[in-house]
Amino acid sequence: EQYRQEILYGILDFEVPAGKWHYTYHQRYGRWLDECVLPELRRDPGSRRAVISVRDNEADALNENPACLQSMQFMIRDGKLDMDVLFRSNDAVRAAYMNMFALTELQKKVADELGVEVGFYTHTANSYHCYPESVPTLMAYYDRIYNAKSFDDLCYRYEGEWDKLMEAERPAIAEQVRILREKEGM
Repeated sequence: EQYRQEILYGILDFEVPAGKWHYTYHQRYGRWLDECVLPELRRDPGSRRAVISVRDNEADALNENPACLQSMQFMIRDGKLDMDVLFRSNDAVRAAYMNMFALTELQKKVADELGVEVGFYTHTANSYHCYPESVPTLMAYYDRIYNAKSFDDLCYRYEGEWDKLMEAERPAIAEQVRILREKEGM
């Protein structure tokens, strides 16, 4: 839930000017979503120009942790908002799920703002990898997929139990962010 809020609302963007982080994804894309993507798709729903480059070549070249997310493209096709994302590097076990979850939530937010349905989400990673210490978890994923009896056994359903669990965490997350902001004098 915290990561979803970071991506959608930039709840930790203040860490960048405070010098704690080099960037947040929201800090890099937020302005362009509001100034370019939404106006472009309102102007021309068939446009292929609603693209945000998240990579900052100058900053990332000097950063020991350069942005993994490189770009996002939004396209309305058949009345639905498709979203294509490109990662230069994506940890299959420790990052991909959170990235996909938060970015599909962003896709839904944009679709809602445009008054269209959610379409396809395409997630491309040039280096989709697993670190040695995560191999047991990856193998457990493999076993679950291999032994699934139906497609529904593999589906994650956010509505229902999980969204209630996420909602229950929101006050604690808000308090953590308040404390961090207070420490930074914000």
